[in-house]
Amino acid sequence: VPLNFGLVERDGKQFLYFHGAGEGRKADLIRSTGYACFEMDTGYRLQGGEQACDYTAAFRSVIGEGSVREVTDPEEKKAGLTAILRQSTGRADWEFPDAAVDAVCVCKLTAEALSCKEHL
Repeated sequence: VPLNFGLVERDGKQFLYFHGAGEGRKADLIRSTGYACFEMDTGYRLQGGEQACDYTAAFRSVIGEGSVREVTDPEEKKAGLTAILRQSTGRADWEFPDAAVDAVCVCKLTAEALSCKEHL
């Protein structure tokens, strides 16, 4: 399920926060399994060649997995939302109305395994 996220590193661990509706496919999967895999990539560039098999792609990717849970503590929800916005905007000086925090579902994935690949 594609989504925006915020990365927080604390005590040598990586946590991904993400948000969305409290119902639907993403919420159902989280509640039923409590575990998720994620993949992120950047720098995709098609590299051509003379023959079909000469074509390849340049990229960088990170793949990971870990336990995921819904965040219920309002202060941690705000911290998660701040992390998401910091990742997207570069700013961390956001304020959130209590009603907005109550209305959104914030989840936290604790990365338990990570692998990276670079093909440039």
